[in-house]
Amino acid sequence: MEWSLARWMNHPPPVFVSRTFWLIGWVAGKGTHVATSDARQAWQARDQRDQRDQRGVRKEREERDERDEADAIRRCQAGDIAALGLLVTRYQAPAVRLAYLLTGDHPLADDIVQDSFLLAYRGIKRFRAGHPFAPWFYRIVLNSARQQLRYARRRHEVSLDALAPDDSATQPLWPHAQTALASRADADDPAGQAEASETRAALLAALATLPHKQREAVALRYFLGFPDQQIADTLGCRLGTVQQRLHAGRASLQAAIRRRSPWLLGTLSSLPSSGPGASRES
Repeated sequence: MEWSLARWMNHPPPVFVSRTFWLIGWVAGKGTHVATSDARQAWQARDQRDQRDQRGVRKEREERDERDEADAIRRCQAGDIAALGLLVTRYQAPAVRLAYLLTGDHPLADDIVQDSFLLAYRGIKRFRAGHPFAPWFYRIVLNSARQQLRYARRRHEVSLDALAPDDSATQPLWPHAQTALASRADADDPAGQAEASETRAALLAALATLPHKQREAVALRYFLGFPDQQIADTLGCRLGTVQQRLHAGRASLQAAIRRRSPWLLGTLSSLPSSGPGASRES
């Protein structure tokens, strides 16, 4: 049979047809893949821009807060007591929470924080500019709480184990357990509210059994969310000492809960571990 180009074009071999369709499909698929890849890269670039914008806004807000705080401290050092208002607004709530965790008495915690702000204002000239204010102030709160606890132990006026239900129901816990408790304490669920209140009271009562050095470290780390270095600055001790106290305090808290309220062990498991520390320190 005589071969001709026209006949081959009109009746191409099957292999040629299949390979032709494969090539067309490959080109089309390649184009789709390129388009999908371009869209994915565009999305990633947009997400990265959004993250950079958010970081920029957050950094700008933090820098503005630092400037406002530094200005308030300078004014306080110059004798302007009105400038103390910004520091009170910023630090009162966590300071009251810390004092309450250490004393178990809400009115006493309010008094401690009020006295601490007055002491801070009177001693503000000793504060070194450029250093963070929070550790310096919380150290004053801790010292005031220690003094009140020593006085209360002599007078037998405060019992850390006898937490009032109305106080314990209002105290926030560490962020890891707060979400679970909030879901239980729904506004339309009295049983959930009672359970959350009981959980708070049990946790605070267990915290009260810890030696005071461990209790301070655990309260700062797990209840207020301070990083280890800030705890070291607040307590005036080495980072390794803080990590040892946290390690021992967590073990003591687990033992107290296992002994007093074993049903809370699941909640305690949400506590993150801190740095290494093998020795107990009371």
